[in-house]
Amino acid sequence: MPKLILKIALDVPLDRLFDYLSGGQLAKVGQRVLVPFGRRSQIGIVVGVADTSDFAIEKLKPVTQVFSDELPINAETLSLVKFSADYYQYPYGQALLAALPARLRQIAPAVARKQYAYQLTDLGRQIDVEAIPKRQLVTRRVFAALLASESLTEAMLDEISSSARKAAKQLVTKGWACSLQVQATIRVMETSPATEPALNEEQALTVSRITEDAASFKAWLLHGITGSGKNRGLHALDATCAA
Repeated sequence: MPKLILKIALDVPLDRLFDYLSGGQLAKVGQRVLVPFGRRSQIGIVVGVADTSDFAIEKLKPVTQVFSDELPINAETLSLVKFSADYYQYPYGQALLAALPARLRQIAPAVARKQYAYQLTDLGRQIDVEAIPKRQLVTRRVFAALLASESLTEAMLDEISSSARKAAKQLVTKGWACSLQVQATIRVMETSPATEPALNEEQALTVSRITEDAASFKAWLLHGITGSGKNRGLHALDATCAA
């Protein structure tokens, strides 16, 4: 049975991939791995697998670790970085590793910050909100929210006030609330679909003139300074021709 060779991109100024043995570990294309490189260890990205290598098998080193608990980089992203690296004549490995967040380029585990949720204790549920001074407006709002719900995450507290976390910790100090460590979650921002801006008079005239002669070959020159809207006209023209 042929040995599984991993083609790995490393953050080094050499425009080539490096062959490593899988070492019996299952690694997918796009996954982070830890490999020995010279006298040190480095983070790399698996960009291919093969059954053979241009180097003698006995000279290849096995990967130290496969970060199999992480999602691999998808094929579209790998292709985009490869195209960019080739276009700007930059080593693929350096471009690919530079595209990762700083924590994922480090050998140390990329551990997320601990997150907490807060809920009232039995003592806290016996307390009336009026027991909290009226000048402590944020604390009263946090206490009322805790009364109305089973627990509040840090993200929910942030929606109440920027100082709501501090207020929740004060309730914990009094014994009215307790904190529980919860699994970190990713906050996804909701965005509305982008709409194309309307063409101005010159852009509309450009699209109209070119599409009128679309059946014949002709060269056109768009003249304008940077930021004048030439690309917007071209995008509209592309959409019109593709329709």
